[in-house]
Amino acid sequence: MFKGPSKNDNDFRTADVENIKPEQDDSAIVSKDESTKRYIGLSSMRDHCLSFEQLEAKFNIKLDVKRPMSSKGLNNQQAAERLQMFGENTVTIKSKSSLHIKFIESLTNLFNVLLYAAGTMYLICYAMDPIENFESVWIGPTLISVGVVNGAIGFYEEYKISAILNSFKGLIERQSVVIRGDRRVIIPSTQLVPGDIIYLDAGANVPADSVLFFTNDLRIDGSNLTGESDPFIRSALPQGCAPNTDPFECPNVVFSSDVVVSGEGFAVVLETGQSSIAGKIRKLTGEIKIGTSQLNKEIVKFSKTIGSIAFITSLVFFIYGLIRGRGFVYAATFGIGSLIAWIPQGLPLTVTMILAIAGRRMADQNVLLKDLHGIETLGAITLLATDKTGTLTRNQMTVTDLWLNTTFLHTGNKPTIPKSQPIKMDISGVAQLMHVCITCSKAKMEKLNPETNTRQIIGDSTETGLIRFASERLKNVDQVESMYPKVFEVPFSSETKTHLTIHRKSHSTGGLTLHIKGAPERVWSLCSSIWVSGKIIPLDPQLNEKYQAALLEITKKGSRTLAVAILQLSGREYPDNFKFDFETGNYPKSGFTFLGLIGLEDPPKVGVDNAISTIKGAGIKVLMVTGDNAVTAETISRQVNLLQSSNVRYVQNTSDLPIKSPEPGAGVVITGNVIDYFGEEDWLNSLCYDEIIFARTLPNHKVEIVKHAQALGHIVAVTGDGVNDSAALKQADLGISMNKTGSDVTKECARMILLDDDFSTTVNGIREGRLIFQNLKKAIKYSLSHIVSEILPYLLYVIVPIPLPITPTQTLAVDLGFELLFTLSFAWEPVEDDQILMSLPPRRLVTNEVCKQRHKEAMEQQNILRRQVDVIFTAPNMTDVDESTELLNVQETNGENQIQQDLLKLNAKLQTRYKTYIKEATQIADKQYWKAQIQELKELTAVPTGERLIDAEVLCWSYLEAGMIEFLGALTTYYIIFYYSFNVSIADAKHSQNVANTQWKPHSPDLTLYDGTILTGDRQFEAIKQVQSGFYLSIFIIQIFNYFACKKRYTIAVRMRTLQNRIMWMILMFGGMMTTLVVYTPLGNAIFITSSNLPLVYLLVPTAFGGFLYFYATIRRLILQHGINLNV
Repeated sequence: MFKGPSKNDNDFRTADVENIKPEQDDSAIVSKDESTKRYIGLSSMRDHCLSFEQLEAKFNIKLDVKRPMSSKGLNNQQAAERLQMFGENTVTIKSKSSLHIKFIESLTNLFNVLLYAAGTMYLICYAMDPIENFESVWIGPTLISVGVVNGAIGFYEEYKISAILNSFKGLIERQSVVIRGDRRVIIPSTQLVPGDIIYLDAGANVPADSVLFFTNDLRIDGSNLTGESDPFIRSALPQGCAPNTDPFECPNVVFSSDVVVSGEGFAVVLETGQSSIAGKIRKLTGEIKIGTSQLNKEIVKFSKTIGSIAFITSLVFFIYGLIRGRGFVYAATFGIGSLIAWIPQGLPLTVTMILAIAGRRMADQNVLLKDLHGIETLGAITLLATDKTGTLTRNQMTVTDLWLNTTFLHTGNKPTIPKSQPIKMDISGVAQLMHVCITCSKAKMEKLNPETNTRQIIGDSTETGLIRFASERLKNVDQVESMYPKVFEVPFSSETKTHLTIHRKSHSTGGLTLHIKGAPERVWSLCSSIWVSGKIIPLDPQLNEKYQAALLEITKKGSRTLAVAILQLSGREYPDNFKFDFETGNYPKSGFTFLGLIGLEDPPKVGVDNAISTIKGAGIKVLMVTGDNAVTAETISRQVNLLQSSNVRYVQNTSDLPIKSPEPGAGVVITGNVIDYFGEEDWLNSLCYDEIIFARTLPNHKVEIVKHAQALGHIVAVTGDGVNDSAALKQADLGISMNKTGSDVTKECARMILLDDDFSTTVNGIREGRLIFQNLKKAIKYSLSHIVSEILPYLLYVIVPIPLPITPTQTLAVDLGFELLFTLSFAWEPVEDDQILMSLPPRRLVTNEVCKQRHKEAMEQQNILRRQVDVIFTAPNMTDVDESTELLNVQETNGENQIQQDLLKLNAKLQTRYKTYIKEATQIADKQYWKAQIQELKELTAVPTGERLIDAEVLCWSYLEAGMIEFLGALTTYYIIFYYSFNVSIADAKHSQNVANTQWKPHSPDLTLYDGTILTGDRQFEAIKQVQSGFYLSIFIIQIFNYFACKKRYTIAVRMRTLQNRIMWMILMFGGMMTTLVVYTPLGNAIFITSSNLPLVYLLVPTAFGGFLYFYATIRRLILQHGINLNV
């Protein structure tokens, strides 16, 4: 047995410690290992196989295995040279774009560029003819300003999210105790280099991959890498491991993600920074490109479609104007007006605001979003892959069952073993068992906090659970160790599998009592009697059968099981002053009294079972991917409702392959050792099971699981907390990391972080994501409706022709005066019905039939592993949404070189973006292009299995139903005002345009109507101003009714929670004030060429059409709910 350090050594951390910081070197970090041929390149590690003498020779150090404090480490010069050679001990992160570059990118999305172009053309027209185009002098700058404001607000919202993240990532600098030369120093962990001698004690994070040369009962928590909550015993090997031994299998190696749970040790640093295991996993994740969210793809596709239509329409109108001989300025103004009408100026801002507001709501629920689109992606997922330890469970061992007095006791509210009784302190043997839990332990409970249930306990998870179990029930827990002082101890070892202590605890025959705990089979073999109701009874075959049955009952639950025994030492043989010695072995080794069995589990977090049930009820497949063993994984899965099927298939050996197509409702448990032998059919069939568990998986297995699920059409979210989860988190469509238990690498790779580690918050995220989609769909549905009323007047003006019903300035007043704010108000729209929302299937429900079809297509194209989530929309290499919503990571940029690099980077991105647009435009002549468009049309018009942001229902409502009702209402108002106020009939209006383009202006020649009425130039000008004002007001009034009609997607009536949206009422009031300003004030009359003389009675016409539109929407909703479901 290793002896602990001397008295002086025990003071290692504090005695004569010099807090110094070695000189830092700013040179570039050079990675020692660029190989990733094997799983994270572990094959490159060889030094763990070296003997102590070889380590000393290689690193030029001196190791003292008896007095490790006296070892001689690297001197400062050697350390500085190695720091320059190997770089800092940190996982480097690729720098993101500078702040000004991100701002420019936000300003240059497709809609904004079209607005800039339109604004510039207006200014050109003004320069060519200032008198005829006097209004262009403010329309042009206004359009440009709208584009800038859209980009600036989007950038600002993302910057605020980034600021929250950066403040969260401001971690305290970690320190390490190191021997430099012959001195003990404390330095930042980032300054460690290969060859450094470091000291590790309980509670410390291992700062770098290292090989041990001294240990004293050292136990390591490696769950960050392995997913297992069981601590590993680590020990020094003087001759090193056998050659070519996997470092994971070596007891003398500790990794940079490990945590010391008990004991102490000294080690030599082997790998740092990117060469460490954490660095290599980070490098693996760095090679994974974050994909485009489903919403991003749909918005990009929609933006391109609308942008293309707007450009083509404006070009056609411009050419038509030239053909009719109207002049360049007139034709340009005409074309730009149609361009403005097509562009939904409020949509980009609405998307950003909806996401930002949802992000703030999630922040109030302790969720940090690194990407604004992350929350929407969560609402769209079809598959959730979750880790077990620390994610579903507490990563905290808890006593659940006891076998004492030959009967079962349970500590929870409900028994998990038949005939189990609740634990009570007055039951014989309970107090004695708790004394063993506290005294026979290396774990320590801090005593500063009077509340025992909130105290921190330092130690391995098992002993921590035992002490927590006892402290919650013993009133005098702080006095137990002082009441029964320890006089001798034999720590736990892999050879004995027991932990033995002797205490001054008096009894009828002496003053000493032995406590022992450990593996059940070992402890039972050392016992000759058993404690039953206060009596010590000799063991017999019948008691042995009861013991074996009890052990089986606890272990089949997947519980970790310990046995506890005692021995009251005879005062004659072992007097109070007896000197026990481990070397001579003069302590009892058998003849103990068996006290009982203890079953411990890493229990699920509170609310996880309900959360998983809710997620599954939303049509989302939930599967577990863990590094733990299959029995424990299955047990926890059943406790949290992840696995409920009684028909479970086990795939644990290659003989279980191939995996056949599953039966309905069946489950499967697959271990990682067979994943490497999977064929494509195995992947397909395994992922078609209703309930799936992957156990004993490595990080590369987790990535493969995510990739194959995505290849089958799933939108995948992954939750985890360990380093071994990081690559899968980045590969997923959405990575979700725990905060408290999450590693730095994991939190970096995730797009969402649960700050309180509450898995149940995922349900709120899904609800928010679905609400975002619904509100965006409502906003788009509403926003597109008024486009028909702005485009068709231009067509009538050209084709019929009639006097222009609405001018470009009035169109701008519609778009910016109230439409932008009305559209934006949907960002604050509450959910219609929570129960309906969470009972809906995912937007793109991935059934087994869909998986098989995708698999068939992929096999035909030999493209199985291509990362495609959506078969319809294929995002370009560089999309607007991806760039604008990427996490803003502000870098301090100094010097001309950095600025030049940023400009080159920006230029490359913009060239890539617009080259993609040009390339797509040139594909119009390609036959395959039109085939894809036909397929797209089929997808739009067919009854799909899921739901899309822009689908046939939205387009039908916006352009054919609400859009046409609104246009007809505005046009009817237009003609009624013409006829009843000015005697201008439809024929007169058409005739006036056919005569010449000189009518309806302030100084137009007189116009003789068919009934003989003569309209002077001033009268004509007043008439056109009134009819255009009526058309403008009609759009506003009917759009209010459409606004409330679009709020309903699943319910018939507008509910009170919707009417309680204060933002909505404020915006409606503001919109009314703006329209009043435009029509009924001298300033508005001058700017927008409107008339305040318009009688209010004419507004009853659009009010009647608006009421009809709302009534039509209600009837339509009833038909859709009780008739054919047309994807609503």
